[in-house]
Amino acid sequence: MEPTENFFRSIVEASPFPVYMCMGRDKLIAIANDATLKAWGKDKSIIGKPFDEALPDLKGQPFSSLISEVYRTGETYYGNNEPAEFIINGKRQINYYKFTFQAVRNSRSKIVGVICFSTDVTEIEHARQAMEESRYTLYNMVRQAPVGICIVNSDNLVVEVVNDSYLELVGRKRSEMENRDIWEAIPEAAELYAPVMDNVIETGQPITAKEHKLLLVRNGVPEMVFVDFVYEPVRGFDGQMSAIMVIAIDVTEKVFARRKIEEAEERARLAVEAAEIGTFDLDLLTDEILTSERFNAIFGVNRDVPRDLFVKALHPDDFELRNNAHKI
Repeated sequence: MEPTENFFRSIVEASPFPVYMCMGRDKLIAIANDATLKAWGKDKSIIGKPFDEALPDLKGQPFSSLISEVYRTGETYYGNNEPAEFIINGKRQINYYKFTFQAVRNSRSKIVGVICFSTDVTEIEHARQAMEESRYTLYNMVRQAPVGICIVNSDNLVVEVVNDSYLELVGRKRSEMENRDIWEAIPEAAELYAPVMDNVIETGQPITAKEHKLLLVRNGVPEMVFVDFVYEPVRGFDGQMSAIMVIAIDVTEKVFARRKIEEAEERARLAVEAAEIGTFDLDLLTDEILTSERFNAIFGVNRDVPRDLFVKALHPDDFELRNNAHKI
């Protein structure tokens, strides 16, 4: 054995990551370090055996054919988070690996084997799968939510999922929203809301607004609406922002109703002032009374006068009528 080969073997054995090498068309296992043997659930007795004979657990999985393909073509294969299923201590076990199958050549550049360098990414993959399950659950909740919700990818601003309430709010079909750039789908909202979303992506902080005025083109018709909205970052298992969840509630009817009440109250106030009518508000539970200036002038009293004083000022013939009107 040449010194360079000894040096190579010592490096492989010292590696904390699985490294192994197969030689020839029969894929004889020439090297397999301790990390590899542990991952396979095998001992050193497999050294020198053909890959398929030493690892019957992997029958039906792609690794043997991938090694053969690299041996035949010399083209390196890169595996990314791929599962490998073994029976270890009588139990079936699936681990995930990032790995590279690379051709080994002799001094004449002839391919004589294939070497594998791999990294166990099982924990990372499980975390990713858990995140995917969480996201699937989130998406189902979004679709069933009674308020408008739209989730936008924070990298490319593509709409990942949108529920019926949001589609109704913006007057769009699902095909016009999902898998499209949010501002291409709702261009009339871009000028006002694109800076809001950009700020959330840049700072990672949510933004909330109440009764925000917005002109939307709903079903081809421009309409002025008022919305309560929240722009909330959605983070992955690694803590990095992956999306923005937009929650929007159409409060247009509430705003218009309140404005009508305010307008009616203002008209009543102006009418009362024009007619020089005195008015008062009475809380029958607390007996507190709030009077207008004109009312005080009519009765010749100042503010914060007890209610009894006004009662005594009534004509005796009006007592019964007044008592009946104030019964709780």
